[in-house]
Amino acid sequence: MDETRSLAKFAVELDFKDLPQEVIYKTKTCLLDNFGAILAAVNEKSIDIFRKTMLEVNGISKGSILLPTGESVSPILAGAIHSAMSQATEIDDFHKPCLLHIGSTCIPPAIAIGMQLGSSGRELITAIVAAYEVGIRIGMAVNPTHHQIWHTTGTVGTFAACIAVGKILNLNKEKMLNALGSAGTQAAGLNQYMIDGGEMSKPLHAGKAAYNGFLSAVLADKGFTGATRILEGEKGFGVAMSKDFNLEKLSFFDKYNILSITQRLYPVNGHIISPVQASLDLLRKHPEITFDKIAQVDVNLYHEAVNFLKPIQLSSPFLARFCLPYCISTAITHRKLDNSFFTEEAIKEKRILQFMELVKMHEDPKLTENFPELWSSKVIFKTKNGIKFEEKLKAVKGDPINPFNLNEIANKVRNIDGNNILGKKLINRIIGKYFDIENVKNISKIWE
Repeated sequence: MDETRSLAKFAVELDFKDLPQEVIYKTKTCLLDNFGAILAAVNEKSIDIFRKTMLEVNGISKGSILLPTGESVSPILAGAIHSAMSQATEIDDFHKPCLLHIGSTCIPPAIAIGMQLGSSGRELITAIVAAYEVGIRIGMAVNPTHHQIWHTTGTVGTFAACIAVGKILNLNKEKMLNALGSAGTQAAGLNQYMIDGGEMSKPLHAGKAAYNGFLSAVLADKGFTGATRILEGEKGFGVAMSKDFNLEKLSFFDKYNILSITQRLYPVNGHIISPVQASLDLLRKHPEITFDKIAQVDVNLYHEAVNFLKPIQLSSPFLARFCLPYCISTAITHRKLDNSFFTEEAIKEKRILQFMELVKMHEDPKLTENFPELWSSKVIFKTKNGIKFEEKLKAVKGDPINPFNLNEIANKVRNIDGNNILGKKLINRIIGKYFDIENVKNISKIWE
């Protein structure tokens, strides 16, 4: 068994010239989407604490740009902080089958080290494709039982970050193998944070995955060794962290898995996106419906969504993003749902709290049959005068079978920057660079 070695070999040998155009295009959307996810977290309390602490304990050295201030810090810090930011507002991408927010863990550290080294856009794209592919394969090999306890973004994300940075560093096969060994022994992140009020642990997991993966790659570049069978070994990652570890999922190759990434239009948990979109679609089709005319909202979902979402209470802005009644009520009441509705003040709005009592969640066996390939929903509005309005949604905008194009991702980023984080001129200039990233010779100035 040499699965870890095979993954290292794949990452090292991957060449930009071999990538299909659809993979290059999808990667560009992932890069731009992650930039927006970073900006969305600028005002998050958890990020303020994490950023200040990381700078304090690690010191400040130049090499990479830190958003939104533009200050120059060491690449490992920029990667870790931006990765934490990417995860803080539930607006980042994810892979449904392996329950992994992979872009948050590998894109920021790849950009950070690439800025320091003056890497090209093509080198960045290739590194990201390699990181997504290796990370997703590992995530699929250990799930679904891995995620019952472990936060896949923190664990598997460490491998993805390692591959991304290692590829930018141009590690050879043996060094990449050693880097994966060091990454695996540092991979961590427990889902207990969802139970005990540890909500700030979620961005911490992404930040530390980026940091540990970055460190693993740099150590290997300098000759540091790691376990060479960290995935498949008898005391390795698979055996330790999964009840159904499937080595076959690590093998290549039927498609590029970056094409199966979901990108979000709304800053909420992935299970909630579909019913939110269905609710807003109903309101657009029937402008005469207002929240005060509705007697009940029935939200039909698949078993896994109901099982995950039902216990969640509206106890904080973070958990509001996982609270289906709150998200649906807010979307219907305000006819939109964006980051501004997830603050301490917003979650106390009286009419929202009252409307939440009208939102009922149900399991639909037909939707359960189609999971996990489809995260579908059916929403029914029952009005006070007895009329029913129904909307079925097979796949949300941003799903692999209904993907965003670059212009749509650009509009998402512009909307996130609506409170003038960087300013319209700079945002448009940066978006233009992402659109043409494969022709950028040096990415050190892509945010200028």
